[in-house]
Amino acid sequence: MLAMRFFAFITLISAFLLFLSKPFDQRINPVKKAIPTFVKSQQRAFKDSFDHPQNANIAWAIMTGEKFGISPKAMQDFKDLELNFFFSPTGIHLAAILSLLFFLIKKLKYKKTVNMIQWGILIWALFLPFLAIKRIIFLRLLIMSQRLIKRKFYIEILFLITFGMAFLLGHFKESPLGYILSFLYIGTFISLSDKPKIILILGLFSSHLLIAFFSGNEVSLLSIILGLPIIALFSFFLPFVFLYFFTFKLIHFNWIEAAIRLFILIVHWGAKLTHGSFMSSTLFLILVIWILLLRKKKRYLVIALLLHGNIANSPAFFYSRSYSVEQREFVHT
Repeated sequence: MLAMRFFAFITLISAFLLFLSKPFDQRINPVKKAIPTFVKSQQRAFKDSFDHPQNANIAWAIMTGEKFGISPKAMQDFKDLELNFFFSPTGIHLAAILSLLFFLIKKLKYKKTVNMIQWGILIWALFLPFLAIKRIIFLRLLIMSQRLIKRKFYIEILFLITFGMAFLLGHFKESPLGYILSFLYIGTFISLSDKPKIILILGLFSSHLLIAFFSGNEVSLLSIILGLPIIALFSFFLPFVFLYFFTFKLIHFNWIEAAIRLFILIVHWGAKLTHGSFMSSTLFLILVIWILLLRKKKRYLVIALLLHGNIANSPAFFYSRSYSVEQREFVHT
C-alpha cells in the first residue's frame, strides 16, 4: 500500500507541475543540446561504414539524439510505440556507456581502485550537456554514497533528494517537460517495481494518460505492452552500438548493421500491431485505471467508463495537439 501511496504522490505532483508550467505551449522553443565535439567529428566516418543510410542514421540517432535522415515512416513507428525517447540521451544511454566501462574496470584486481574509477567516471559525466543524464547520475551517486556513510536510505527518499537537487539547479526552469517526464516515469518505475507486471503496466498507462490529458494526444495500452520488451531489448542492444562506435576504425567490418536492421524491423512490426488501438485521455479514463489499481468496487468502474464514453473529445487543458514533433525530441533532456 505504501508503494501505491508513493505512486499517487508522484502522479499528483506531476499533474500540479503540468498545470503550473504549461509545457505543451507551442510558443515554447526547446533548447537544443550540442553533442560533444569528439563525437560529432566521427559522424561522417561512422555513417560511411554502413551499407544502408537508414541503418546508419538510426544508429547515429540512438547514440546522439540527432535524427537527420530518418524516414518519416520509421519515426512514426517509434512514435506509435511511445519509444521516441530512444532518440534522446537518457539514463538508458548512460547505463549503456557505463556498462562497457564498468565491464573493463571490474577486471582490475583492487576493489578500491574500481570504486574510485566509478566515482570519477560519474563525476566526469556530470559535465555532459544532457539534464536527464545528470539526474540519473545524481541518483546513482547518492546510492553509492550510502557505502561511505554506512547508512541505507529508502530509494524513494533518494529519488526525492535527486529531483529536489535538480530543481534547485534549474533543471525544471530550463526544461519543464523533460523534468516532469523524468520525475513521473522514473517515479512510476520506482513505486511499482516490486508489484506484479500487470500493476506496472497499468501504472505506466496511468502516467501516459496524465501526459495525454494535458497535451491532447492519444495513447494506447497495447503500445505500452509491446514497448516494454522492446525497451528491454534496446537496453541490451545499445552498449554494442557504442562498442561499435568506439572500435569501427580499428575493426574494418560492420558487425552491428544487421542487428540494427533487425531492431528497426521489430519496432516496425510492433507499431503495425498498435494501429486502431489509440484512445483519447479523459479524467474519467484515468479514474478507471486508478479504480483498477486500488481494487475498488466494480460499480465505480462501470460509472467511470460510462462517463468516459460520453465525452467525445479529450479535454486537453491548454493546447490540443500541441505536443509538437520538436518538443518530443527534447522531452527527456
